[in-house]
Amino acid sequence: MLFGLVGKSRSGKTTASLLLQDILGHDTEAQELSAPLKNICNIMFGIPMDLMNSQDGKEMTDHEQKMTVREIMQTMGDMFDNHFRTYFPNTSPNDPIWVRQGNMLQLNELKEQKRNTVISGIRTKDQVEWVLRAGGVVLYVERDVPPGETHSGLHHSTETGMDALKPLCHEVLENNGTTDDLLSKLIAVVKKYSTPLN
Repeated sequence: MLFGLVGKSRSGKTTASLLLQDILGHDTEAQELSAPLKNICNIMFGIPMDLMNSQDGKEMTDHEQKMTVREIMQTMGDMFDNHFRTYFPNTSPNDPIWVRQGNMLQLNELKEQKRNTVISGIRTKDQVEWVLRAGGVVLYVERDVPPGETHSGLHHSTETGMDALKPLCHEVLENNGTTDDLLSKLIAVVKKYSTPLN
């Protein structure tokens, strides 16, 4: 089975991915579409991976760049997309090149191997449609923002465009309860869509 996870920052995508991996079994492959971008930021700015993989870490400020880790990642993603897209003419206009070139071949291989796969960090219509074409199930993870909670990058296009993706997803999972609540919802989803990958 192939599952794709969509959702805004702090919605619980990482938690949902880990829970799905447990449900589907030890041989499940986990993929994150932002992995190439994180590698770039790690090499160029020396940002530790654990900061980029943590919500609190993403809010830390790099004193040299005067930006949060999240803002650095968003800026680098935009820069690569805007300045190098012409070198990849076959890339869809809605799909960042660092995602397209860095992940799609690997994901196609996973599809051919028919391995259980969970893909987190889906943020564009083209990425959703790729998972759908691959026979996957796309889940939108949604969490109400508590009063007063905020984080950097809220107005970036990768956040503001999330709501438009919701109608494309198979299920919307409200994540306002406990981890056990989310686990129960994911178990039900796996049972509902439990068919071999096409």
